[in-house]
Order: sequence, then structure tokens, then C-alpha cells
Amino acid sequence: MFKMPSAFVARWGPLHDLVDEVEEVHESLGQLDPPLSPDAERKNESFDPKDDSDYEVIIRGGKQRRTRGHESLVREAGLALQAIGATVATPHPIDLLITSPREVIVEAKTTGKRSCLRAVREAVGQLFEYRCFLRPDAELAILLDATPDNVLINYVERDLGISIYWWSDGRLNGPDLGGLIP
Repeated sequence: MFKMPSAFVARWGPLHDLVDEVEEVHESLGQLDPPLSPDAERKNESFDPKDDSDYEVIIRGGKQRRTRGHESLVREAGLALQAIGATVATPHPIDLLITSPREVIVEAKTTGKRSCLRAVREAVGQLFEYRCFLRPDAELAILLDATPDNVLINYVERDLGISIYWWSDGRLNGPDLGGLIP
């Protein structure tokens, strides 16, 4: 309704009243989502991955099983990074933050039935937003649960300037993994 021309909405009394009501609710909901703040997010920089066990939800009267693949991916990668000497944290909303030896924001994406390219597209926006509002000097990295093809790896690293890693065969992989941890 907010995208309709206001002159059109004004011609229909009930629609105009509804827009006014919805606008008040919309504004009040916007106040519930606090702005991103670098200082607020730095308070909790410990590695505390979320529970990765499966869970059930009820949707339209039936049960569906949901997995916690994303949480498992973050946990496994975080543990692997710690094992090779990195200091990592999981400060909300960042999936994984490497704070030492370099500061790197890592956005993890599970692919499921979609392509790695689609997962990369979703990650890119989040990464640039997190860097802009939370960690202006951080490097950026994408973590996938599937092996991307070489064309995608080159695109992400060369053209976007973002590192890309993936979890496969029980280990962390990537073209510049050696450079991540000296």
C-alpha cells in the first residue's frame, strides 16, 4: 500500500484509513530493530555457536523437520579455525568473526537445493552491510557447505574482492586458506 500513489489511496476512504493504521504499526515495529552499532556488538566476542540439532515446527496444521545445517556449518568451521590458531567469535548478527590473526567477517550459507551462486548473492549484501555498520576495517569471506566451481571462485575473489571458503570432506577448503592463518 505504501507504493500506491497517495492520490489513489486518498480517493478510497476505507483504504486511506487502513494505510494510516498500518503506517503507525510499521513505524512502531521499526523501533524494535535497533540500529547496528560497532560498540554494542563488540561486547560479546566469544565463540558460542548455536544449537545445531534438528527441530520440528508446525506449519498449516502439519509437522515438518527442519535442520540446523547453518549452525553446524558455523560450528565446524569455527572449530577448524580455532584448531589452526585463529581467534573466532559469533557476535550477532555476524555468523563468524575471525579476530586474529586478521579481522575477517564470515557469512555462512547453506545451499540446500539451490546453487552456490544464489547463496553467494545472498551473502554479499550481508557482508557489505556488516562491514559498513559494524566492522569498517574487516576483510570479508563467504563460507559455503558445498564446493563452488572455479568460475564462481574467481568471480567472488577477483571481481568482488571477497574470500570464499567451503566445508567438504570434514574440512575447511578454499583457494587462499593458507593466507587466512599464517
